[in-house]
Amino acid sequence: MIVRALGSIVIGSVLLLPGCRPPKPVVTAPKPVQTPMPDPAAIAATAAAKAGKQGAVRVAYCVDNEGHAVDVRASEPFDPEFDALAIETVKTWTFEPAQRDGLAVEQCTDVRIELRPPPPQP
Repeated sequence: MIVRALGSIVIGSVLLLPGCRPPKPVVTAPKPVQTPMPDPAAIAATAAAKAGKQGAVRVAYCVDNEGHAVDVRASEPFDPEFDALAIETVKTWTFEPAQRDGLAVEQCTDVRIELRPPPPQP
């Protein structure tokens, strides 16, 4: 309900006087609960690692209002096998969701994942 009276505005039960602005929302970022990195053995098993490649993949994702990583994709791909490994890793992550004024909301971000095979065993 919006009501105008004598230069002021009432929205719901909040009175806004001329020149006043509503308070800014309080937003908190998602908090990691479980964010494991790719298994070194899985990295070593890729053809890319066997060919001596190592590098990083930037992965974009959103944390939904239940704390799951969704809409996961490689925003800066490196190698198809490494990209797939990084994407599958992020899909397993869990978070406390972002909050806006005390309510869980979806928030999107990205992360850079280093993919380096373990050093060879002597």
